[in-house]
Amino acid sequence: MPGPAHANRSKAYVHPLGSNLIFMCPVFFDGALGGTIGLTRPPSHGYCGVVRCITLGACLSVSLWVVAPAMALAQVRPASFDQASELRVVGGEPAAGERLPVIVFLAATNGTAEGAFQWLSAAVPFARYIAVLPAGQPTTANYLPRFGDYVTWMEDRLAEDLRALRARHPVDPERIYLAGFSLGGDTSWALLARHPDVYRGAVVLGARSSARVRGRGVQVMRERGVRVAFAIGSEDQDVRRRGIARTHEAMLAARVPAQLRYYPGAHTLPSDGSVLDALFRFVMAPP
Repeated sequence: MPGPAHANRSKAYVHPLGSNLIFMCPVFFDGALGGTIGLTRPPSHGYCGVVRCITLGACLSVSLWVVAPAMALAQVRPASFDQASELRVVGGEPAAGERLPVIVFLAATNGTAEGAFQWLSAAVPFARYIAVLPAGQPTTANYLPRFGDYVTWMEDRLAEDLRALRARHPVDPERIYLAGFSLGGDTSWALLARHPDVYRGAVVLGARSSARVRGRGVQVMRERGVRVAFAIGSEDQDVRRRGIARTHEAMLAARVPAQLRYYPGAHTLPSDGSVLDALFRFVMAPP
């Protein structure tokens, strides 16, 4: 964190690194010639740590940088998760007896679901469908250091949205999909891995895709005919390319229909629209 620690003769304040929230940890001196500097417990955020020092003279002031592993980041649940997602009917109202597919568009870091919709909707193969657009603009403070917490918050938000959607519109429960790039791709894959009973497939772009399918998840995927399309820039970071390839291989080994495509570029969407067209067609093929 920028800026010097505030200090006087009796105590100073330490800023733990790597946090979007700055905890001011009081530092109390025990003795003028030596002893311990105890970093006290900030309210509700756990223990900062203890630093031992040997001084050769009176401690007049101190400026310390402390990294406490348990507090390296203070994760923030965004208020947007308390706001209902936008439910947008695309292509006009359904005909009598028609049940509409649903696509959840998920935001990249510092992006919006509306932005994801604008990038990806041209590739959707349905004449009519319902787009679900969660509110907010996620930052790293929302999903680090515990990405699973962010996924749980999104999971709960979407469960409420889908209940509301079923009450208002004729929804086809066998055709509910997820799509996103970067954070949106990781979240799409994580939600599908958790709930193959709810989601029929996902288009996962530029994402490490590190979530693992648990319990009967793979069996449910096979029973429901879940499909997953992974795609990533050929020059994206190694950690992302390795992660997405590993998850793709795991799906193939589990006999879940999946494909992985590489396109030119680094951490970006494909410039060739036909790549997105093919990915969406694969995932959203008729059951």
